[in-house]
Amino acid sequence: MSAGGESELVDLKARLFERQVREVLAYAVGFPTDEKMARICEEYQADPGLLFVGYLRGDQVLACAALRPAGPDGAWLERLAVTPLERRRGLGRQLLWDLVHLSRLRWVEAETDDDAVGFYRACGFEVAELAGQPFERARYRVTLRVEGDSLAADHLAAPER
Repeated sequence: MSAGGESELVDLKARLFERQVREVLAYAVGFPTDEKMARICEEYQADPGLLFVGYLRGDQVLACAALRPAGPDGAWLERLAVTPLERRRGLGRQLLWDLVHLSRLRWVEAETDDDAVGFYRACGFEVAELAGQPFERARYRVTLRVEGDSLAADHLAAPER
């Protein structure tokens, strides 16, 4: 994979408790305390169906994502995080593209907030505000639909390699 320079998509599930992996994952966690991060990592590691992958450049973790299957052709995107220095270079979009196509998904859903809803919109996700949330900030359900071998929206077209 070459988004954001020479990087490699790898399975990070066995490395969940490594400091660098947890630091990157924490960018996608609201108020990431040590206890909360430990709980998330334990949950992810215990779930045999969960896919936890990321991009490495050398031994540096650049981005990661957790994807939970939801039926035979869809998945729930639990989290997607990109390090601040790698943002706005196409790495998050590339990670989404790889997850959708490598997993042969027909749809992906996630929940997000104002900080990331623009990213999902730019990637072609449909956005619906969730009503009655106990949070001060708005929350959104985002959905990406895949048609055949191509994405429903051209926004998530394969980045050039």
